[in-house]
Amino acid sequence: MERHEFDTMAGLEDTHWWYRTIRRMVSRTLQIESRGRKIRVLDVGCGTGGGMASVANGLPGSLLVGIDTHKTAVWYASRRGVGSIAQASAHRLPFRDGSFDAVTLIDLLYIEGVEDGVALREAHRVLRNSGLLVVNVPAFEWLRGEHDLAVRTRHRYRKDEIRALVTENGFEPKKLLYWNTLLLPLIAFARRVLRPVRTRQTPRSDVTPLPKWLNSLLAGLMVVDAAVAVRVGFPLGTSVYCIAHKKP
Repeated sequence: MERHEFDTMAGLEDTHWWYRTIRRMVSRTLQIESRGRKIRVLDVGCGTGGGMASVANGLPGSLLVGIDTHKTAVWYASRRGVGSIAQASAHRLPFRDGSFDAVTLIDLLYIEGVEDGVALREAHRVLRNSGLLVVNVPAFEWLRGEHDLAVRTRHRYRKDEIRALVTENGFEPKKLLYWNTLLLPLIAFARRVLRPVRTRQTPRSDVTPLPKWLNSLLAGLMVVDAAVAVRVGFPLGTSVYCIAHKKP
């Protein structure tokens, strides 16, 4: 990901509607799956640390560790003072087998240079038996736009691809869903018509500051979206969310 995107992330991830939604989903998943117990959580590709801060609030007293390959991300995440942060690769996690109760890979597997199968096998290795895996990735190649250039998207997935990928690498999927569906028509129009894939010196992601009223409106809409996605399910969405457990 481009350096300026980390700067943007650090400035917006505590308030931006999209970050608030995915953080809430991950934190809620960990709370439910752990039954509120203190657990050991590894955030692979922790970015600027907002996800770890959210988990710390939801599971106080848990052991939190974050790793990222980018120095800028590690610097920002370390400044939060939440858990332990290290610069390391998802392809070679510097931890012993069975070290964690849960591993999160939020918007990591799709990035250029990341071999999704290798990253999942490493997550499997460092998880205890029946440990929890939480994955989020962008959905559908036809949604590719300038945003994907900015964040260096290698691939956008379908649900069946993620199901096959986690299963092939030692996990049993428990929940698999599309989300961010209510905004799908607007996002598709913006990416396919207003800002299609094109070459520019500095591509821009979709994550930008918004008027407070609009950000609040979108955040509220995503509360509904996520609730429907979890309880009923959507046939489409801009992201795929997966909850799985390590097979013994």
